[in-house]
Amino acid sequence: MRSGTAGGWTTGTFDPRRNKIAVKTNSATGFAIDTGRIAIDWERLVIISIDGRNSELRRRDFDVLHFRLDEHKRWIVLER
Repeated sequence: MRSGTAGGWTTGTFDPRRNKIAVKTNSATGFAIDTGRIAIDWERLVIISIDGRNSELRRRDFDVLHFRLDEHKRWIVLER
């Protein structure tokens, strides 16, 4: 971080009963989730909630998912 600039942060939790990842951001423009380190049941519906907005999360061919805030203030998953 450059001196005199504000930084952002991201935090998250996983609820295995609901199979839900909840992410909270503050002034962040990107973050990553290593799905290989979370006990996700991919046989069930997986919900990801980013800043209170729910979406379905689908399994990828890679474990680490990179998210970026687009120009419309929507979180998108970057493809490798």
